[in-house]
Order: sequence, then C-alpha cells, then structure tokens
Amino acid sequence: MMARIGYCLTLLLGLFASEVVAQSPGFLPPYYQEALNYDGTPLVLTTQSDKEGVKRAVFEGSGGSVGVAIEQIACERPQCAALLEQNLKRHKAEVWCKRAGSPL
Repeated sequence: MMARIGYCLTLLLGLFASEVVAQSPGFLPPYYQEALNYDGTPLVLTTQSDKEGVKRAVFEGSGGSVGVAIEQIACERPQCAALLEQNLKRHKAEVWCKRAGSPL
C-alpha cells in the first residue's frame, strides 16, 4: 500500500514538473516568470515558435483578456536597435488606433 502511495505521489510530482517546464520556453531566462503574472495569476504559455531566427512565446491570462508576446531575435547590435525602433513605432500606432476606436 505504501509503495502505491509513493508511486502515485512520484507520478503526480513528475506530471507537475513536466507541466512547469512546458510553461517556460527554453530561450526565456527563469527570472522572467515572475513578470508573467497578471493580478496574482500566472499567464499561461499558449504558443511558441522558432522561425527564421525569431523565437516567440505567447502567454495569455484566463479568458484571453490579457496577452503577452515575447520574441528573441538573433541579430547584430545596429540591426537589433533598428528592429526595436520599428516595433515600438508599430505598437504605438496600434495603441493610438485602439484608443481612438478605429481599426488599423
């Protein structure tokens, strides 16, 4: 009986550990996990991809009302600075359109 209980606990802990690992993409350092919470609830990793040097992980809150996309792009410093500037401009435009209530 004790062996069965031990086996069940080991199995449950193993399943829990594999679920925790699945929630963290390999390119994201562990200290980011603390930032992936909204209102005390952890965001869930919904998709991840690695295409053409761009690693992307998308996290969402329950109900889909909150979402975060994190990308890691392999590039040289000047190219990365230009990509960051381009993305900032695009996101500012998206936020402006959403505030104004107009589609992009």
